[in-house]
Amino acid sequence: MDEAKWQDQYAKEDDEFRLFACALKISVSYAASIGGTGTLIGSGPNIVLKGQAEGCVKYQFLVSSFHCYSATRLRQMLFVLYISSVIVALWLEV
Repeated sequence: MDEAKWQDQYAKEDDEFRLFACALKISVSYAASIGGTGTLIGSGPNIVLKGQAEGCVKYQFLVSSFHCYSATRLRQMLFVLYISSVIVALWLEV
């Protein structure tokens, strides 16, 4: 009887560990995606956007430097970070 309790406890801990490991993998991939869209060198399309915006005087201030681009994307990064954390929390049923 004592061994059956131990096996049940071990199986429960193993399931919790697998759930945590899966959530950690999802969180890291979300963080990489969010960080990639929020910085100028994070992804290829951001560099293309910089090149296109440099030709247009009206939008040149948005991509004049790494810091200006990151500052304009800060609200987007925070919003997507909030949404992704809600999704992970709901997925984990916390």
